[in-house]
Amino acid sequence: MTDILDIRQLSILHAGPQGQRTLLSDVELTVGEAETVGIVGESGSGKSLTAKAVMQLLPQQFSVRGEIRYRGENFVAAGERRMTALRGSEISLLMQDPFTMLDPLLSCGAQVAEGLKLGMPGATRREVQDGTLRRLAEVGIRDPDVALRYPFQMSGGMRQRAAMAAALARNPQLLIADEPSTALDVTTQAEILALLKSLQEARGMALLLITHDLRVAFSVCARVNVFYAGRVLESAPAAALRSRPLHPYALGLLMSEPAIDRRAALLAAIPGTVPTPDAVAESCAFAPRCHWCQAACTSARPPLAGVGARRQTACLRIADIADDMATHRTLVDQAEEIATCSSPTTLPWCDRWSNVSTSCTAPKS
Repeated sequence: MTDILDIRQLSILHAGPQGQRTLLSDVELTVGEAETVGIVGESGSGKSLTAKAVMQLLPQQFSVRGEIRYRGENFVAAGERRMTALRGSEISLLMQDPFTMLDPLLSCGAQVAEGLKLGMPGATRREVQDGTLRRLAEVGIRDPDVALRYPFQMSGGMRQRAAMAAALARNPQLLIADEPSTALDVTTQAEILALLKSLQEARGMALLLITHDLRVAFSVCARVNVFYAGRVLESAPAAALRSRPLHPYALGLLMSEPAIDRRAALLAAIPGTVPTPDAVAESCAFAPRCHWCQAACTSARPPLAGVGARRQTACLRIADIADDMATHRTLVDQAEEIATCSSPTTLPWCDRWSNVSTSCTAPKS
């Protein structure tokens, strides 16, 4: 598969009153033609920073190092005039909150039409109007009257559909969707994600989806990159990551997802908090929170190394702990259901990686 986006050793630094600090450190990431790739991780891991760096939308106090290549062209070296020409036509950004994208002073149709006019120089007013209605119908807005509404007159799901139509108005080859469903209710979230996936397939465009929800990534993406403290700790096909994660942090994220088909006696959680990238610059970023940490993990920074076809991990001890990780995952999956509020079960594994919930979750009679 040919890579449409190739990010190499991307680092982002911020210059503030306390001096310069690292926010993103040597990130490696690729997106193939018509491929769906996910970025997952906790808040503050650098997911949205990566998206803004690709679009070259970071404020002046941020500096970018490394390479961001789109079809071979390095965006880091591109000027603002060149990026202005590429934004919307080749690569587009769909943000979490549609209010961030949509101008409150313009109607829904006018915002889609703005993009169409840039891509259709010399088009008549009728051609732009017809194109606007087609774009809106593509995202499920088939009532022509909706094109006349302003953002505040629309529901959250309808606003996100309008924002999606505006982002796709000029037929970009790569769409970056930054938490596109987080601000929506569960039902609308599922609809937007299904729409996003169907549009990606119908258009044959590449999609880079940023989310903190692993279930969302697994439902949409073919490949997933796990971010932590400004680094990529694991990159793998979604099915492989779901069935057998190779990095302890990826395992921790999976086990932290509550079961949806049963009532569990235990809610697994990763202890501690995410460190700053500078605090773990010369060691494994996850070492302070890892059950399997040894001296080698803190004496040098592990590289993101290949362990199979399009699969990489940044764990030095993967050969030693893979079976142990699989055993711990099995114990969580096989944990007993809560029978009554007075009989919680405990999980026989490391205390540092288990938080037992004894609160009553039974429905009130």
